[in-house]
Formats: sequence, C-alpha cells, structure tokens
Amino acid sequence: MNRLTLLVLLATLAPGCHNARDTDPDGGGPTETGTNDPAPAPRIALDYDYRGLRLGQALELRGEASCAGSWAPCSYEWALGNGQTATGLTPGKVSFTKVGFYLPTLTAVSARGTRHSAQAHLAAWDGTFRDDFNRPALDLDQRGWRKPDEETKWTLEQDRLTCETALHRPGSSSLTAWPEARDVRVEVTVRRNPDPTFDRWTDVILRLHPTKRSRSFYRVRLWEETAPNNGIELAVFKIEETSETQHGVLISDPTQAWSTKAERCKSCAYREGYPRGEDIRVVVSLVGSEFELSASSPTQPSTPGLTQKFKDPSPAPHLYAGHVGLALFEGKAQFDDFSYRSLDP
Repeated sequence: MNRLTLLVLLATLAPGCHNARDTDPDGGGPTETGTNDPAPAPRIALDYDYRGLRLGQALELRGEASCAGSWAPCSYEWALGNGQTATGLTPGKVSFTKVGFYLPTLTAVSARGTRHSAQAHLAAWDGTFRDDFNRPALDLDQRGWRKPDEETKWTLEQDRLTCETALHRPGSSSLTAWPEARDVRVEVTVRRNPDPTFDRWTDVILRLHPTKRSRSFYRVRLWEETAPNNGIELAVFKIEETSETQHGVLISDPTQAWSTKAERCKSCAYREGYPRGEDIRVVVSLVGSEFELSASSPTQPSTPGLTQKFKDPSPAPHLYAGHVGLALFEGKAQFDDFSYRSLDP
C-alpha cells in the first residue's frame, strides 16, 4: 500500500517547558496541506502546536517520517517561519527575535514531486497579547487566534469582534489566543446587551490547551440580566473533564448548589441597574488558585461596578490559566480591546 506517515515534533530546550501531544481524536493537530498522490493522506501529529515562546527562546525543530510506495524515497524541506529554510528532518535550533505569530512548516516531497506539509502555530511574545479588532479583516492566524471547530460565527463589525452562536455549550464556541501563561491578568470590553428582554452570558475562558476542548477549564461568566433589574453579575465555573453538566461547578460561591442558568449566584459579584447604554470592562486575574474579578464602565469611571476576590476551593484547583479565550453561551455579543498579560515570575 502506498502510504506516507509524517510526524512533526517541536520541543523547546528552555527550562520549565513541557511536552503536551494532542491525541484527541477530533482535537486539532497541525494544519495539513494538499496532496495529489493516490496514496492515503498522511497522518500528522504535532507537539507544541498553539504555544507561546518568549523572545529569543531556543527551539529545536525535529521531524520523524517514513515513506512507502509511491512516496519513497522522500526528501524533507523546512520553512522555519522566521525567513530561514532547511532540509532534512533535523534542521537544528531556531529562535524568534520579533513579537509575532509564526508557522514553521515541514514538507515531505515524494520521489514524484508530490508534496505534503505539516504546520505549527507558534507565538513569539513579550508576555502581553493584545487585539483591538480595529481592522478590515479578521485574519485569525495572522493575529494569533485559534477559531473553534464548532458552528460559531466570528466576524468584525464596527471595529468590534462579533460572535453569534446557538450552541448552548459553555466554552465550545471559544476563540482562543495562542500564547499560554500560568498566571494571567485578562481584560476585555463587552458591548452592553441592547435587548432588555434577553438574558445573555459571555465568558472569559481559561483553558489548559485549545485543542483539547473536552478537558477541564475555567469559565468566567458575565451575566447580563433582563429588565426590570438590568443587573450584571460575574461568576466563575470550573468545567471538569468528567462533568455531566453544561455549566460546571460554581466555585465563586461554593456554598450554593447552582443548577440552572436562570438562577442568580447568591454570593457572587452583582450590580443591579447597570445602564443599558454603557459597555462593560471585565478584568480577570488568576494567580495560582486565587481569582480577582471586576466589571465596570470603560468610559464612565463614576458608574458603580463590581469586584470580588476568592480562591478555588476545590480539592484539585487548576493552578494554571493556560490559554485564554472568549466565548458566548447563545445569541450575539460583541467584544473589544482584548488583552492579557502573563504574571509569571
């Protein structure tokens, strides 16, 4: 049987980094580009996909591949993402000196000239990720975002990021940034829900890895209440890998058995009568297992907001923010001026 198996491994050499191969049956992996060979399409696995590297951090690129049938013998070409190229399976160490998003690509070339490629998504960053969405095209890859696999529509409208979904599954609609961090401070502006008859839930997602969407994560939920109360609330839920509920465990008020999306958290940060005409600036800090939350008007400092501090009381807190994203439970929402900063020492 004519067959090519191509394995791409990206392993950092810097202390403290770890390998996390994506083995989810439907969870991401590298981007594969086309082939016109009659042999079956190669299976490609990839370490260090959707990862953040500090500027100047050494990275060793290593590929493993075997060619058979019409693919043999193969040659291998690298485009390292920083303008350099190489041949063979082990092109050596590479680093990135400019902040940006890079797509190192390994291409297997068959004896007949057929080409097949695997691509990694790496962010070289200085500890801060920002996006103000003030541009004509979304350009997710160029801006360091991973789009969810599910049926969620992400667009740009009036220099704001717009999300529309009807999934009713927290986190499954999340748009996730590439870099990762252990401790973070996240800020995002949410356009106030203009419909006083429709409750809305938007989320800041703290996910261990963006391609492992069934794994545990935190969702920081902003609830915008309907009239007449017109309140806003911040609550944090922990979604466990084995959870059988859509919403997870409410950890910002462990004394309450929260069961339905329409039930308000009794001890969470809440403000009644938040003006419909004012946007909401949400700030989330996670250091270890300690959360600090706030929501306020980005343009009217005198408008009372809300704050809350607490620690994840569960026996096994995550202790790791991982990858940061944005999500919407249902309906339509707009985000603006998103940023997060690593607080890692």
